[in-house]
Amino acid sequence: MKRLAIGVSLAMFCAGPACAQLSLGCTTLRSSGAVTLTASGSPGTPLWLLADQAAGPTALAGHVLGVALSPAFVLIESPAPLDANGGLSAPFSLDAAVLSRTQIYLQLAGLDATAPGDGVVLSNTEHRVVHPHALTGLGANGYMTGTSPAALGNDEVSSLSLGMNFQYFGVDFTAVMVDSNGLVTFGSSASSDPAASSASLANKTASIAVAWADLDPSVLMPVGDNRNRIYVDQESGQSCRISWHQVQRSGSAAETTASCTLWADGSIVLEWGVVDGPVTVGLNALAGAGLSLVDISASGNNVLPSMSGFAEAFPSAASFDLAGSILSLHPDGLGGYWTRLN
Repeated sequence: MKRLAIGVSLAMFCAGPACAQLSLGCTTLRSSGAVTLTASGSPGTPLWLLADQAAGPTALAGHVLGVALSPAFVLIESPAPLDANGGLSAPFSLDAAVLSRTQIYLQLAGLDATAPGDGVVLSNTEHRVVHPHALTGLGANGYMTGTSPAALGNDEVSSLSLGMNFQYFGVDFTAVMVDSNGLVTFGSSASSDPAASSASLANKTASIAVAWADLDPSVLMPVGDNRNRIYVDQESGQSCRISWHQVQRSGSAAETTASCTLWADGSIVLEWGVVDGPVTVGLNALAGAGLSLVDISASGNNVLPSMSGFAEAFPSAASFDLAGSILSLHPDGLGGYWTRLN
């Protein structure tokens, strides 16, 4: 990784009209882990990762970048192009000495000979993450604790201080209730509930169904095995990330991985890994306010109805089509959210 002179080294592969796009995703489930990128595009495409501490849009040589090209901007060349299946064949390395203790914006750029114009392709959007070295896990091992010093148990809910003020549908909160069953609820109290459904979500106090299902993180894993835990990573005053990391189903070894990141500007980011079994995903503003039943994977760039919400119920593991997806929700200033699926 190295810092580059703005507009010189980058412009060498950015000239001409905008063209085709890459797909970019990013997940960081633990503060001690690496930033994991997922990408898709034409096989053999050479890649560069654009990383910056500020977002665009920035116009450069006929292209619109999602990063600001600030003094902190870095450009990282991939050690290998996209593989034969159009996916990443080697990881990018994000140097903690350069980007530690900050949120960063990422975008991919590549050269595709089959693309129109100059052959430059940019990922569908920038993606905002917190560099893992900027995060501090709560508890002795970074996981969510319940009513005792032990990890959050089966059908248990516990309060979590966010370390910041977060506005949800226009109301300020400094804490949330975390349900071991994949729910985050705003307010002073909540009861654990394994009975997931779209109709039930509509009648809950303001809640986010990250991956609502009958989950059981109480089953102990072998020493050194970090599965079946609900982790919390925070950057004080900036963000709070709650992750269900390979949490097992009640009475089953089937696993669910998903996370919810709350940002100080009121944005919400939902990310999903493998979800093995029935699950409900969505959010509501107020109990009884009604939800829009949507196909999340087909949502693209949309705005949610003001003071309402959305939900999708997946009846089986085979029907879950959000694995590897990231849903970003940004306040629209009118009481609702703009959504974007990466």
